[in-house]
Amino acid sequence: MNRRSGLAAMTAGFLFVCVSGGVVAQTPQTMPVNLFGGPNTMQGGRAALNAELMQLQSQKAAAAAQNGVVSDASGSAAEWPPQHFNSFDVPGAIATYAQAINALGAITGYYTDANGAARGFLRSPNGKISTFEVPGGGDGRYQGTYAYAINDLGAITGYSCGAAGCPGFVRDCDGKLTTFDAPGDVYGTYPSGINIVGIVTGSYYDANYTSHGFVRDAWGMITEFDGPDVSPNWGTTAVAINWAGTVSGWYGDVNNIVWGFVREPFGTVTKFGPVLPGVGFSGQALGFGINSWGATTGSVWPYPSVRGYIRSPNGTMTEFDAGPIPRRLAVLTRGESQSTTPEQSSASTTTIEASTTAICAPATEP
Repeated sequence: MNRRSGLAAMTAGFLFVCVSGGVVAQTPQTMPVNLFGGPNTMQGGRAALNAELMQLQSQKAAAAAQNGVVSDASGSAAEWPPQHFNSFDVPGAIATYAQAINALGAITGYYTDANGAARGFLRSPNGKISTFEVPGGGDGRYQGTYAYAINDLGAITGYSCGAAGCPGFVRDCDGKLTTFDAPGDVYGTYPSGINIVGIVTGSYYDANYTSHGFVRDAWGMITEFDGPDVSPNWGTTAVAINWAGTVSGWYGDVNNIVWGFVREPFGTVTKFGPVLPGVGFSGQALGFGINSWGATTGSVWPYPSVRGYIRSPNGTMTEFDAGPIPRRLAVLTRGESQSTTPEQSSASTTTIEASTTAICAPATEP
């Protein structure tokens, strides 16, 4: 079974400083963080990271202006910058699967060898590729290490399959690997997202092959959750997480309707699906991604066919097909336009705390 997970470090092009020794599995603790000579808080590190990101944004804007691109909030496809593609392979790989990229341009994913086994890789912004394996991962087909997500500080998450099962893993910025299983896991734990403070989300499978969502903080505490009125035939699939700890994904209910959802950091789950004026519920929704403002995206069906959507933080859903980007797309991500009230249900009241462990800070390489 092939699903999501992983945690890794960024190398070459940027030098990463690891604080407090990285992730410590299953051992709650509070550790002081002193980044860039600042006080024992995360503020100094975040300020430095923001400065790096603002510099990158300025460079992108300058490049766009040089290419004659006019930038505004309309999001017109005609104003999109020209696209450039660079291909790469992991040396010795039969196939290379890039899965995620962070704000600084580091890419993670996995590759397969001649036996069909998977190994994780990290490609730094300057193109240097390093590989890694989780101990216990197998060497056969559909076994090995599968890296699926990377945060802006270089932490990677994924899963590893071997003779003993398929645990999730995180790989911190100094290369330290920690494996873990969700408490109800019988047939595997599959992480799919990690945010900037090291909170991981994903899904696991119980004894009935039903999937459930989970969040794992950087101390190792795992909280499981499901969508309201979830059906064991469908289960809950958690996919992505943003910096605030809000999770997006989908689940199927007892009426065999598939809903997209967002789960807030304190456990409240909001379900949503495509709605037409005067018609009511008109299709089913899969949630795939979430941004910093809480806007989500994914696909809906069957009306009129499988289409993409963007859902603003206030609940408005806008559907679209491949082609010109809707002009209000950029505005919708900021929560503007008409709103539709989503249905809500409380799934859990467990507080997910931001951890100060495994905080890594980028600095320019000398």
